[in-house]
Parts: sequence; structure tokens; C-alpha cells
Amino acid sequence: INWRFVQHDLRRLPFPFDDEEFDLVVLKDLSLVLPLGASTQPFLDENIRILKVGGTLEIWESDHVLRSLLPHPPPPPSKRVEDETTAVLTGTFLISPSTPFAGAQNRYIQNWNAWIQEALHRRQLPPAPCARVAQVLLQEPEALGVGDLSSKGKGRQSDTPLTADQAALRYTALLTVVQMVESLEPLLREVSGKNTEEWQYWWA
Repeated sequence: INWRFVQHDLRRLPFPFDDEEFDLVVLKDLSLVLPLGASTQPFLDENIRILKVGGTLEIWESDHVLRSLLPHPPPPPSKRVEDETTAVLTGTFLISPSTPFAGAQNRYIQNWNAWIQEALHRRQLPPAPCARVAQVLLQEPEALGVGDLSSKGKGRQSDTPLTADQAALRYTALLTVVQMVESLEPLLREVSGKNTEEWQYWWA
């Protein structure tokens, strides 16, 4: 692949790319860039402009507030056989906007939730952006070819020991959370009020 790296502020339109320049456009963690209340239509139009006809627009977003999945969650309304098969193989649950959640029980995650909500609130950024993704995409369902808004899986509880692949998947999920906390350390320390020593103790 012939890589060309371009640094650009996504809040500034237009992007420095030609019309229909890309087969694939991947947008990740936009909730840390686009403030609440800002119109997403011009931003979405700009991404469609640089995407080739028939290309793929892929959006990766995660809620920053961590919650607990209630035991035995109901299946999503439109469960597909292939999705259920994947969930069984990976030891995960399928989730949807209607899946019930509970507050986090771990006190460190409770700290994280309180701090990240306050940090993002100060910057007018959404702590739970996944609820907004469907609204953004459904603005232009025909232009985008939106047919399925996929949901990620959560860990499935079982009396059966985890396979090596299932254990590796859980380790990756845990590592993702830890790295997210680590990457946002400046924001968290600011709202936590902890000094360097206190923060290092909490982080350890």
C-alpha cells in the first residue's frame, strides 16, 4: 500500500481531498471531535464527497460511560442467524439500543464514569455517542445505503471454561478499556482534582 499521511482538523471543511478519492472512509471516535449541538450534515456531506460511488463509509464509535450488562439480556429485535452463530463461538452477547444495562459496580469504573462525563460536559462533547450514530446516518439513508446498523457484542457468562480464542477476545476488550483510560489521562486528572502522586496511586 502506498501510504500518504495528511494531518488535518476534521472540524475544518472542506477536507484536502478530491471528489471520490477513496474507496473506504473510516471515522473513529468522532465524539471526541464534534461537539454536542453541532450540525453533522455538512460533515457527513463532506465525507460522502470524497467517497467513490459504491464505496464504504465505516464509523467506529464507543460510549465513554462504561455500564454493566444485566444477566440474561433479551436478544435484539432483528437477530440474524449468522450474528447469533458468531456470538456463540466468541462467547459474547448481541446488544442493540433496546438492551438493558445497569450502572458499573467496580469503584474504579465508577470514578472513570464520573470524571469522563464531567470532562466531556465541560467541552460540550457527548459521553454516550452511540445513541446519536443512528440519527446521524439516517439523515441520508439512500445516499449512504444504510441497511444494517451493527451492534458490538458483550461478554457472555457461562459455566463452560473459555476457549483460548474467547479468552484472547476478553483480554483485548480489557486492554482496549485500559488504553482508553490511559489516553485520556490529562482530561481525567483535570476533573479528578488529584495531584501526580494521588493519580499514580489510583492508576496503579
